[in-house]
Order: sequence, then C-alpha cells, then structure tokens
Amino acid sequence: MPKAELGALLEQTTERVGEYLGPLSSGDLLEERSIHGIEQKVLSALMSSVIHLHGHGEQIVYLTRLRLGEAYRFDHTQPPPPPPPPQEVDGGA
Repeated sequence: MPKAELGALLEQTTERVGEYLGPLSSGDLLEERSIHGIEQKVLSALMSSVIHLHGHGEQIVYLTRLRLGEAYRFDHTQPPPPPPPPQEVDGGA
C-alpha cells in the first residue's frame, strides 16, 4: 500500500474515533459495557484499542526496516555524518 494511501486511511480512522469519543463523558468512560463479548469499562476497552493500534504501528516500522535495510532512518534522527576523507598514505622513507 502506498504511503499516501496508508496515511489517508489512518487519518480517516482517527477522525471516526474522534467522532465516537467526542461525546463521551468521564462517567461514560467508567461505565461497564459488553465489548466484543467481554464485560469491561469503556476506558479499559479504549486503552486496549490504543495498545492494539500501537502494535500495528510497530509492525509497520518492522516491515519498513526489513525492506529498507541500512537506508532506514528514524524521523527524529539526524542524517548520518559524511564519511571521513580518505587518508593519505605516507610513502615512507
């Protein structure tokens, strides 16, 4: 999947999440509900979803690193420094 398409899909998904979470009150977050057949607090299900999403992000990073190899760079890092200039060989006497 192209990077732009993946980014757009993630953006659409987070917008939908915002639409769902926006109206929830703090009381709603502490409410017990059956979510995927499990009785749990809404906040607990929300945290599980965040952790699950984070795991998918880590999978994307892992696959990207496998594909790019040494060319992979973190967004928050500086580019590697240039290699040192070649050393002159002393002809010796």
